[in-house]
Amino acid sequence: MEALLSSTASASPLLQFFIFVYRGIGEQLGLDPSVVLTICGVLWGVHKLYTRLLNVIGNLLNKYWRCTVTIRKGDPIYDHMMEFLAGKLTTNSRHLAVKTLWKSVWEQGENDDVAKFPAVTIADDGDISLKLHNFADQAARSKPYYFPSIGSTVFYHNGVRFTFLRQKEAMATGDMPSVSVEELEIACLGRSNEPIKGLLADAQLAYYKDTEHKTTIFRPQMKTDRPEGSRMWQVDSRRPIRPMETVILEQVEKLTVLKDMNNYLSPEAYQWYATRGIPLRRGYLFHGPPGTGKSSFSFALAGVFGIDIYIISLQDPTLNEEALLFLLTQLPRRCIVLLEDIDSAGLRQPDDAEPKNKSEGSIVGVIEKKRHRGRKRSSPTTTHDIFPQGISLSALLNAIDGVASYEGRVLIMTTNKPEDLNEALVRPGRIDMQVAFKLASCKQATELFSQMHNDFQPKFEKVETTADETEHIVAVDRGGELSSLSEEFGKLIPEDMFSPAEIQGFLLKRKDDPSRAVTEVADWIEASVQQKESKSKVTIVQ
Repeated sequence: MEALLSSTASASPLLQFFIFVYRGIGEQLGLDPSVVLTICGVLWGVHKLYTRLLNVIGNLLNKYWRCTVTIRKGDPIYDHMMEFLAGKLTTNSRHLAVKTLWKSVWEQGENDDVAKFPAVTIADDGDISLKLHNFADQAARSKPYYFPSIGSTVFYHNGVRFTFLRQKEAMATGDMPSVSVEELEIACLGRSNEPIKGLLADAQLAYYKDTEHKTTIFRPQMKTDRPEGSRMWQVDSRRPIRPMETVILEQVEKLTVLKDMNNYLSPEAYQWYATRGIPLRRGYLFHGPPGTGKSSFSFALAGVFGIDIYIISLQDPTLNEEALLFLLTQLPRRCIVLLEDIDSAGLRQPDDAEPKNKSEGSIVGVIEKKRHRGRKRSSPTTTHDIFPQGISLSALLNAIDGVASYEGRVLIMTTNKPEDLNEALVRPGRIDMQVAFKLASCKQATELFSQMHNDFQPKFEKVETTADETEHIVAVDRGGELSSLSEEFGKLIPEDMFSPAEIQGFLLKRKDDPSRAVTEVADWIEASVQQKESKSKVTIVQ
């Protein structure tokens, strides 16, 4: 080393810098630089050995002593885990993702505090004053939603250490552009995956406990937003369970449908149907004028039995016959499939071909046909070139009760014009029960008035019942007798003249003043009758 130091004059600049540092360490610290270099080399070697040893041990643990579960986005369990982990990880995690959370009116309403929003008083001529809520700072008060970000995070649950990995990968979907598919990987050390199963069960329980008193509505997911292998259904909204007695329908009709559906959904029904070779399917047709409560009754039925509603629009331009069949195979064991306004769904009949030109055999007909073909070739791409031209009747019938149709669901179709439906669509076996919804009677108008102006707080009760005791399922107690105002209001409403929706619309505008509703109902009836007779769409009295 000394010989090297003596030749610094002819050394390179880098070597001269090294020699300068070497001498500085020896002179300033009083240490032998060779010893310092030796110690640094040993520490570096120990670090590399320790890192390599950790990698070997980690690989052995991952291979023989680590359990993992992978969840792909689109599966319901993915939503369960993200909601569950959002509450666990956001308290102390340093790596989070955030987004603006747009809640529905029902979810937002649960946490709204009237005192938070100031009331603005507006005076009119000194005689009338109104207090109006001001929601200008509502967006500022809304808290952002934090959830786990892309990457790996460690958390503890029931004393067990879990590793949570959220990752994205590109996946091609046939002729469609590649899309990003999210996956969750949950891992824990051990030879058993029971801790992960317990975690998933707790997440599922917490998720459904939050929606226990709500009805979840599903709609088909757009094809462009649906990665390969994901569910075709997506949550559209959640709304509070609708009490059965808010549906204006004869009690006999309600109990008949409830008993029939309860028998079908009972756990014993599967074995009973199977031993007799009967397909486990049930279909209902709700028909009547608009606004008579057909869809409302469907939602109330879902709330009574605690099942979800899956709505299919046959007029959806992105829905083809193959997708319809596949949608019905992706249903849970017990659910309601709702096809609204089936009479206006635009089902294609087998003979829906273009009418032949009467003069097709003539020269003029041939010329016109060639011109039409020329225009068709030169015309730009239309919507019908991109999307299928509706669902055919045969495809719908095959989806409802074909050989490959799914069993275990409740099918409800609604229509305003039952006479316009094809006979094959409503034959027994496809439609097992028809329920007629009529315009409101005087008694039903009285019930509507009472519901609108009484303190109506529905109670959610779970009652153990049998098929013969279905009426106890709808045990929601209002209490008390109808007031004289409701009786008087009911007597003023003409029999079978107005739909429940029309009467409800009138009462909503006077929900804080029942006496005013009784006083003004005569003028409203007279104006509404004149409007119906003249077939006008302009409302005179509201």
